[in-house]
Amino acid sequence: VLEKLRYQLSDEALYLMPLCEERRMALTRLGFFQDNKITTTGRCAAYIVSCDSTVLLTWLKRDAYPRCPVSFAAVLSSLVYPGWKKTEAPITDVDKEDQVWADTRTTKSLEALL
Repeated sequence: VLEKLRYQLSDEALYLMPLCEERRMALTRLGFFQDNKITTTGRCAAYIVSCDSTVLLTWLKRDAYPRCPVSFAAVLSSLVYPGWKKTEAPITDVDKEDQVWADTRTTKSLEALL
């Protein structure tokens, strides 16, 4: 599971949310995102360094980790910018177990996940 999460986060997922460049720099400073681990071809994959972070450990213990890169990127963004809230998008038939989160338009906080 950890190996899968490491390589799932994509540039496309980051760009679905506002302030992409600021978030990318913040994630890099926090050690989540390393430019030297990214390919230079069209679809770049971000390398997640902090596999032992509190969030990942909590998700793994509760078997509630996000199963898609957009979810993972959104929650990491919430950690970097604590004032942001998650937005629940409609769940498709394909992603019934997964909530796809956007940016800042809802009242539910990150703590609801943990």
